[in-house]
Amino acid sequence: MSYRFHVRQARLLTQQKATLTRYGKGEYVQGVYEQGNKSCIEIRASIQPITGHELMSMPEGERTRSHFNVFTTTKLKNEDLINYKGKVYEVRTVEDWDEYSLGKAVLKDV
Repeated sequence: MSYRFHVRQARLLTQQKATLTRYGKGEYVQGVYEQGNKSCIEIRASIQPITGHELMSMPEGERTRSHFNVFTTTKLKNEDLINYKGKVYEVRTVEDWDEYSLGKAVLKDV
């Protein structure tokens, strides 16, 4: 299967709105972990269910959770949170597709 995209196709992929939540680096203060600053931005992405093949390649305990593929021009990081259609998902894996000016990430429900 070829994953070659043209610029016009990449624009078509960026039609759905979602909210990206990212936390800054936290630290321990007197033995208690304090989470870093929270930032939220609206992103545009193509969010699609994962394929059956992708689902079967996951560990058994993960297969019962909701998973989605996300294609976006926004740089995502593991542990980012995405709010999509009222549900929160965590970025599980990230693939950088620089040659296509976008990236692919897999989300799992929280």
